[in-house]
Amino acid sequence: MNYLKSMLLYRKFFLIILTLFLIFFSFVVSAETICGYKNEVEIEIKREGKLIKTFQSGIAETPQEHKQGLMNCQLLSKERGLFFLFDVPERRAFWMKDTQIPLSIIYFDMNMKINSIEYGKPFSMIPVYSKVSTVFVLEVNSYDSLNLKVGDQAFLRYY
Repeated sequence: MNYLKSMLLYRKFFLIILTLFLIFFSFVVSAETICGYKNEVEIEIKREGKLIKTFQSGIAETPQEHKQGLMNCQLLSKERGLFFLFDVPERRAFWMKDTQIPLSIIYFDMNMKINSIEYGKPFSMIPVYSKVSTVFVLEVNSYDSLNLKVGDQAFLRYY
């Protein structure tokens, strides 16, 4: 009888610990940020209908967020980035001031097709310009863009 009671007690203890772990884990995952930006959008890049890459991204949509970008970000995990939204199409310029990570700056047209991919050198004060007018920009680790090409199509899924 004591054996049965102790087994039930251990089972209850195990279920409580498991429940607490799952609650904590779900909080940590939902609270994930990308260099201080809330993880808000999944961006799939496809070529001829075939998935090439998927990014989890924060969104920069205010002038202050545009200015801040990924400056002072010390670590950008694989397949993470920052997606910039602008009101009007125009040539854009990004710089790498106080940015420690080598970045690819991916410029998109109004139809979410990549129209240029440029590379930013850490701490550089030299602007990195889009080749044509753009409304959407995605900053990612340089190595994350190696398989991407001009003309690839992006699809967004907001959380």
